[in-house]
Formats: sequence, structure tokens, C-alpha cells
Amino acid sequence: MLGVLLFTLASLALLAVAIAVPKLMRLRIRFFKWIHWTWAVRVHEEHFERLVLVRRIVLIGLAGVLFWFGVASALYCDGDTTVRCSSCARESTGRVRNARTTCITPEQIAEAQPFAREWDEAHPRNP
Repeated sequence: MLGVLLFTLASLALLAVAIAVPKLMRLRIRFFKWIHWTWAVRVHEEHFERLVLVRRIVLIGLAGVLFWFGVASALYCDGDTTVRCSSCARESTGRVRNARTTCITPEQIAEAQPFAREWDEAHPRNP
């Protein structure tokens, strides 16, 4: 749940920046004037509305993607799970995110375990 909260706060921050884009663009123009980049000032003043619109679209799109990524990661988080490395057979406990394991019932796991053991015996990992 904390992941969704963090992604939501990041999305809201991006939306707040998107609202403040015109002020940030004017600040940028003032900076360009201060360093005497008249060509940059001219370009920004001529295309001010277009530049503001493009930056708002990009920031709002990024905020939406970030929010939905946070929601998806929270929905498919399994929590603490023991994981075995296939190359060295070392086990460790960590957070695993896997959408398929949330859909499997304990009965299906019990049914699949003999098949997995049979496969492991027929195909050893360390030849």
C-alpha cells in the first residue's frame, strides 16, 4: 500500500509542476535574458503557448503512467517469498512481484508440485 501512496504523491507532484509550467517558462525566459541569450528569449517568447502546452502534456502523461504503474505494482505484490536461484541453488527471502502466483489456489499448487518434482528429477540443474 505504501508503494501506491508514494506513486500517487509523485503523480500529484508532477501535476502540480504541470500547473506551474507558465511561471517556470517565464522564469526560464528571465534567466536567458540575464545571461544575454537573446536568440533563446526570442524563441521562447514566440512559441510560449506551444511550449507550455507540450510540457504540460508530457508531465501529465508521465504522472498518469507513474500512477498506474504504482497501482499495478501494488496489486501484484506477493509479499515476502522464499526464492531459489536456479544457477547456484541458493535460497533467500525477498519481495517478489508476480501476477501469476496471486491467481493460483493452494489446491492447484499441491496438484502441480508432483509434476515439478518429476521435471526436476528428469532435468537436473547441475549436470
